[in-house]
Amino acid sequence: HEEAARLYAEALEITAECVGRQTVTYADTLHGLASVRADQQRHEEAARLYAEALEIYAECVGRQTVTYATTLQGLANVRREQQRHAEALALESEALEIYEACVGRQSAQCAALLNNMACLHLKLGRHDEALALVEEALHTFEALGLQQSVDCGCALGT
Repeated sequence: HEEAARLYAEALEITAECVGRQTVTYADTLHGLASVRADQQRHEEAARLYAEALEIYAECVGRQTVTYATTLQGLANVRREQQRHAEALALESEALEIYEACVGRQSAQCAALLNNMACLHLKLGRHDEALALVEEALHTFEALGLQQSVDCGCALGT
């Protein structure tokens, strides 16, 4: 991971010099580095990088894009790892709204988010909400022929 982080950091410098910091290319590289930092458990740095990428995406391509929603998900995953479940849930709720508008509620992206959100509701003690979300995720995955992709373990308390 350290080599990947070094390469991303180098790519950030090159991108900043060649195309500037307020570009989608720069934000994409920030997102990549944030993902590596999250994998390394360097959560605060990952969160800062995701937040910076979100600002750039909002300015360059807007908030109602799959790219923006994917970055929100990355930040939500960091917050989940930090046990900041309410923040993670708010970020995933925002991402869900965007995915719904961009690709439709009956999509694999929305189903995966619904499953993630069910896990967060469970961690927050909201069992009824968790059950409703995981059931919707299951139905969507089944409708898409992806039922083997469902991981309901956390939502079911297993």
